Amino acid sequence: MKAKIHYYDIGDYLSWEDKLRILREFGSVERIPWTILQPNEHGDWINHRNEMFKKFIPIESDKKFNVKAKSVFVVNSRGNETGRDAWIYNFSVAKVESNVKGFKRC
Repeated sequence: MKAKIHYYDIGDYLSWEDKLRILREFGSVERIPWTILQPNEHGDWINHRNEMFKKFIPIESDKKFNVKAKSVFVVNSRGNETGRDAWIYNFSVAKVESNVKGFKRC
């Protein structure tokens, strides 16, 4: 037996207190006016994908440096990197300061 997807749109831009109040007003899960959703062939069940997107030009080519590719960018990279992320990112300010002070000047 397939599972049923019960969905209720409680609304946008509500605080969690407002959402809980709305749910409490139903008094029971059985009283919520559920909508039964039917997933499409891709398994999408709320925002069904639009096949029109397949006609768009891809952002990057399927192969790196493919000059003949029909894409927005021919070259892709990870951008500028220092390789020092482990040294300069941390939840502890004291640890970052200690790491940075430990760098030797070239």
